[in-house]
Amino acid sequence: MANDRIYTLDRLRVVSALLRCVLHASIPYMVTRTGMWPFKEQNNSVLFPDVMVFNIHAFIMEAFFFLTGFLAVKQYLKYGPRYFVIERLMRVGIPFAIGLAVLVPFIIFLFPWGAAWELGNVSWNGQIWMHDAAGLIADNFYPLAHLWFLFYLSFYLSLFWFVAKWLLPGLHKQIRGKAAGLLLLAMWLAVVLCYQWHADWTIKNPLTTTLEWASWWYYLLFFALGAFCSLKANDFFFLLARQYRWWLLAGWVVLGLVAPWLQTMKVTVSPWQWQATHLLATSAEALLTLFALAAVTGFVHKPSAPGKTERWLVSSSYWVYLTHMPLVMLFQILLLPMSIPLFVKFMLALALSLGVCFATYSIFGNRLLSTLKPGKPHVTLS
Repeated sequence: MANDRIYTLDRLRVVSALLRCVLHASIPYMVTRTGMWPFKEQNNSVLFPDVMVFNIHAFIMEAFFFLTGFLAVKQYLKYGPRYFVIERLMRVGIPFAIGLAVLVPFIIFLFPWGAAWELGNVSWNGQIWMHDAAGLIADNFYPLAHLWFLFYLSFYLSLFWFVAKWLLPGLHKQIRGKAAGLLLLAMWLAVVLCYQWHADWTIKNPLTTTLEWASWWYYLLFFALGAFCSLKANDFFFLLARQYRWWLLAGWVVLGLVAPWLQTMKVTVSPWQWQATHLLATSAEALLTLFALAAVTGFVHKPSAPGKTERWLVSSSYWVYLTHMPLVMLFQILLLPMSIPLFVKFMLALALSLGVCFATYSIFGNRLLSTLKPGKPHVTLS
């Protein structure tokens, strides 16, 4: 069963990485305008991109925190605390620092450029562009863009390392039947409470170094869920997700239609203001998140080993996470002045950005990431 669990992680990582790319490729083509993207295309009626973004956004980062929590336990138990610290510093800390210095400024520079092109000003003035972009950086020091995941993860890994020595031995217990159901119910209630604390319909990703405590605790829940499911006696949750995957998928589809509809009855609330419509919407959103995560996990939980292509996708997924967002923004801006259907623009932006991600990984990304892997200790811990 241990191998099955590793294959499940591999497949979940690949699916999550690709869905995240679809999410980013879809954002500017929504009817809804979002401040996290430099421009918006002229789409005022086709809601399909909005529904797709809403459903992917509802669980995709939760899946990544779930994965990292799962792997943290496996790595800590197998190699010990010293290797755990060194490996996480190299795999998380170094890319985070480089990304802050290189990727985040590039993304910020794209914002004034995209805004100008949206208004029809497709002429290029490097001096004005640099001036506007520098002001944007100064006004938002220091933004994280997509690297907020690594920022939060650094806190969770530090907290895990601190408590693992005392916490892990007592959690090697079997969870079955009603106890599993009670745990998932508690998880759902905790997620709803985070929404009520956040005072919004969805948990918004933090984009600066200022901690947003509602989202911080929210994502910690999924990191902790992954860590709990990683323990040897608790592969039961993967089997449960596999057994009920079609029911979970059906629930995800229904809630994926109901939850956006509930947003049309949007009301303004304050934290912990128990307004009925808001509570109903956040309860549905929390259930959607858990259904979606469990459904995807259930469908990828298979005993067969990944093939060569699938293994390559697994190894490239971290590189895709680091590089895809700035690339897809760049291609979307370049496609903005073209008079072609939005679906074609979406497909071109997705294909070109993924193509460059995969090509750069093959040429040099693989070698760069391999330097961030410390040598494993000869004697492993059990």
